[in-house]
Amino acid sequence: MKSKQLPTWKLFLKLVAVEWKSRDQSSVAGFIMTLFSPLLSWCIIYAFLGPAFERYQEGYGLFLLVGLVMWSFFSRATNVGMSSALARREWLRSMNVPFWVIVLTPVTAVFGAFCLESTLVLVLVAYLSGFQAAIALAGYAVAAVLMLLICCGLSLILSVANIFVRDTTYLWGIIARIAFFATPIFYPETFVGRRVGWLQFNPLTHVFRLARTGSGSVESLELWSVGYAVLFALVIFAVGVAVAHGVKKQVVEVI
Repeated sequence: MKSKQLPTWKLFLKLVAVEWKSRDQSSVAGFIMTLFSPLLSWCIIYAFLGPAFERYQEGYGLFLLVGLVMWSFFSRATNVGMSSALARREWLRSMNVPFWVIVLTPVTAVFGAFCLESTLVLVLVAYLSGFQAAIALAGYAVAAVLMLLICCGLSLILSVANIFVRDTTYLWGIIARIAFFATPIFYPETFVGRRVGWLQFNPLTHVFRLARTGSGSVESLELWSVGYAVLFALVIFAVGVAVAHGVKKQVVEVI
């Protein structure tokens, strides 16, 4: 008798659960670090740069905290997604597991950790600042979904590239470092002065701006900025799906 094969979505959820348990969240110390590592980074950066940047950005503490949590998810998700196919090459060789499941499983597990971090951050920020919680939660939630789409799309693209070009890991490390400094994560947009126009070309700038809506660090958000962020997320996700689907046979042969 043939074993009954799980539907793809059930297999995906089971693998996400296994991935979650196998990561640091499975231990008490790892779980605590997942929650508090962004706060530790915030303390260090705020201690050295807070007095300088507070002159340019009201509520810089909240501005920095949201930026660090959001960037941490982006960095971790794209890195684990990029290396997932090679790390699980035996699954592609011997098991009938879709390529996208292998790539997006660790990304989704990282998103779960990001949700825990976000819960702690939003509760802390709401308690300390008293900003309009409904607006802040809505903006942050939309930004989180957009960032998830971006990370999924980039992970699919990078995982394919990493199979054919093994230097992709190093190249992405350089690109990610440039993106970190080209995005207002730890510095306010007003800090760059007349060069702020260059930041508008960076789609991540608008995602981070949306995440900070209602926190007191962003007074208003223009419709075109939201549209730009949404369009970029959808395009990157669609390109990632198309690339992964178009080369799935070649990927199995190369691996």
